[in-house]
Amino acid sequence: MKLLVTGGAGVVGTTVARMLLDAGHEVGVIADLSRNDGGQTPAEILTPGAGFEAVFHFAGLVTGAESMAHPEWRWDNSTRAELALLDAMAEAEVSKLVFSSICTGYEANKLAIDSAIAAYCRVGGLGAISLRYFDFDSDCPADDTGPHDYLDLTDLARAHLLALDTIQPGVQEIYNLGTVRCTPETVDISEIVSGAWELPQLTAEQSIG
Repeated sequence: MKLLVTGGAGVVGTTVARMLLDAGHEVGVIADLSRNDGGQTPAEILTPGAGFEAVFHFAGLVTGAESMAHPEWRWDNSTRAELALLDAMAEAEVSKLVFSSICTGYEANKLAIDSAIAAYCRVGGLGAISLRYFDFDSDCPADDTGPHDYLDLTDLARAHLLALDTIQPGVQEIYNLGTVRCTPETVDISEIVSGAWELPQLTAEQSIG
């Protein structure tokens, strides 16, 4: 398949693009939808004759602190860019979308994006899967911030490829991704299952990523 990856210079986008190439797909990349530096926009790349069949959308602000301090950046970088992407996909008749979003700062703008995707699915026949997740890394770090959700980067990237294979026309599906919970101390799995181990509460400062 010929695929477009937006936000392809990021950690997850780069990993997914590499896996797609390894799987034999043809991959085009947009590094940053928010910059006006002469780079191509989705509308310039997703032309009717370009032959793209699906889009992986990773572009957007990453850190929760940045999103909270500058909400106008979040709306411009995430919401407006996503609507422009959806319009370009509709014009080019690209029918599959994997929307990838870290859940830090998952507020009104990302809800608006999911709502817009749902509308395009209902009206235009787009098929889409939204993937939400928190921390990811190549190993499971235990630090002094307390227990936290964790997802292996390789597993996360593979989930995106699996999502592409399961997209249905006219349907939007949303999945929250996670595998294990990292802790700074060793916790017996039986304690978690039995409820004997209690999850410590994080402060607001620890929660902002």
